[in-house]
Amino acid sequence: MSKEPTAAATSILVTMREQTGEITKFRVKPTMKMAKLWHKYESVKGVAASTYRYLIDGDRMGPPDGEKTMREIVGAVEDAEGEDEIQIDCFLEQEGGGAGRIPCVMEFEYGWMLATLSE
Repeated sequence: MSKEPTAAATSILVTMREQTGEITKFRVKPTMKMAKLWHKYESVKGVAASTYRYLIDGDRMGPPDGEKTMREIVGAVEDAEGEDEIQIDCFLEQEGGGAGRIPCVMEFEYGWMLATLSE
């Protein structure tokens, strides 16, 4: 009797967790490139490419990581239980950084005033 590999042995379970707590799971081949997974996730969510930023164990995944395979990523993370599964945190890209309030000093006829302006 030959022993056939199970689905768990030939695939990796990827849990994508958004900043809102929403979870999406994928079962992917170990040879799948990270960039392909990112594009798949963005198409499932119905958003434009490069809308999300991805982190694994707090480390940001950038364009160079897109060429890595899932096997390379999982091997680098080393799950404590020895299972082929990984969690990727997804955050929406943020532009700017201001809170919409601009502190400024204004000169008036009778002196100076510190004010906060809203955009």
